[in-house]
Formats: sequence, C-alpha cells, structure tokens
Amino acid sequence: MARRRRRPPLPGRCSSSSSAQLCLGRGDYEHARALAEAVLVDATESPRATGQILFHGRIALAQALVGLARFQEARGVLAEVGATSGRRTA
Repeated sequence: MARRRRRPPLPGRCSSSSSAQLCLGRGDYEHARALAEAVLVDATESPRATGQILFHGRIALAQALVGLARFQEARGVLAEVGATSGRRTA
C-alpha cells in the first residue's frame, strides 16, 4: 500500500492574506484571533447576508482564544454561537 506524502509546512508565520483556520493549524493563535476578529467586524458591518461567515468566524475566534489560554473569552464567544443558532452552550 502506497503511503500518502505529507505536504511540507509553510514557511514563516501566517500572512494577512491567510485564513484564520490556516493560522490555527500552524499554532499562530494571536494572528488567528486578529484575523477572525477582523472578519467578524467586516461581516457585522456588511449589508449582505453573512450568517455563515459570522458562525465560522466566531468558531475560529473561540479556537484562537483557547489556544491563547483565554478560556473565559472563548466561552463567551461560544455562547454567542449558541445564542444565534438557538442552542445552549453549557
């Protein structure tokens, strides 16, 4: 059975054009947090429908906050996700 080749890691840290998810995967939690927050601001201010962007942006923000050991803030963000999806986050 042939083994799958693993991609080499990307050099350097995530750039501003990278997604928050990519930064999370690289362990660059501070940059992921900044990107997720910027996406959430843009989506909140947009006149277009952005529900899915807000949902995924909040999830990425919560993951970044957990990576930064900012657990109470992450819990608050997840509570927003639960409130907007109609589910509890206990």
